[in-house]
Amino acid sequence: MKNHKFTVFGIDVSSLLSILANSSDRLLVVIAIVFAIGLNYKRQYTLVKYERLTLGMPLVAVQAILDAGTETKHNTTNRVFIWKNLDGSKITATFTNGKLTHKEQTGF
Repeated sequence: MKNHKFTVFGIDVSSLLSILANSSDRLLVVIAIVFAIGLNYKRQYTLVKYERLTLGMPLVAVQAILDAGTETKHNTTNRVFIWKNLDGSKITATFTNGKLTHKEQTGF
């Protein structure tokens, strides 16, 4: 099983805990932890959703799973869309003639 690293503004939670553990303000520690976990917990585009995408799916079916996404490239036959979470993890999908031909996930 993959070991997940939760980050907030580029600092992983374990480092944040280490920095704040010496603080006399325990409420600050609790708020920082809840904030850090909350940001990562709101991941909208998940590995589970990514795994539901199958090659050959039409664009509308992918958008039904993820949402409209952001189109980054477009020509007469190919379209590339990206779905990005606040923590930087993302799903990228390429469609040829309206069908999913390539998918990629990073940061999960």
